[in-house]
Amino acid sequence: MGKLDQYGDAVRGVIRAFHGSPYDWDRVDMSMVGKGEGPLDEGFGFYASDKEGVGNWYRQHTSYLRRKILADQMRQVRDGLRAEPNDPQWHAKYRRAIGLAPDVRQQASRLQREFPRGRTYELEIGVPRDSLMEYDVPVYAQQPEVLEKMRAVDSTLVDDLIESPDADGAMFYNTLAGGTALDPPSIRGQRRASEMLFGAGIPGHAYRGNADNYVFYPGTEDSIRILRKYGIMAPIAAGAAVGEE
Repeated sequence: MGKLDQYGDAVRGVIRAFHGSPYDWDRVDMSMVGKGEGPLDEGFGFYASDKEGVGNWYRQHTSYLRRKILADQMRQVRDGLRAEPNDPQWHAKYRRAIGLAPDVRQQASRLQREFPRGRTYELEIGVPRDSLMEYDVPVYAQQPEVLEKMRAVDSTLVDDLIESPDADGAMFYNTLAGGTALDPPSIRGQRRASEMLFGAGIPGHAYRGNADNYVFYPGTEDSIRILRKYGIMAPIAAGAAVGEE
């Protein structure tokens, strides 16, 4: 009993975590990966943390970034129509351009409706913690079952890295994604690495900072359930099962 938290998560084999987003959604959608903060420094997938404060920080940070991007897009449309500032038809042309520009009108509405504060999501992820690859743990020290699944993806790479005490899960992942010591992997390469690992039975990886943080790979969407979401309004319940940056 001493190993259980108040929710009994250790018994149920789930991870309770938080995710901050500028968007309001009801299901995880992996097509949105990279559309929050942008860079995928720790790999391709859905990011979460066991600390609520981390989720709140990303909610605020990514909401600011999205507001700035959309405001810049609208400013470019407006400035492009101001070549003749005394044109009496300027306002009509601007409204017409906004209506024709891809997604700008919809984004302008979202800028007002969704982005002022974004959302923090409290989540239940239905995968056991020990099923994850440890991003900042040496390859040789990975959980035995996880290590075998890593071998199933690329046994030669595992054999090359397992001899080095400095070769960790991040090096395995980034090499698998086509990166080198000098060149980071592309997002396309990261996605391929995540899909390969998920195909071998590894649902994601964990990495440490000021908290336990997670990247869940494409394919885990239906394992992620929203317990609640909050931000613009007071905390509200959102009980549906999720599957989605």
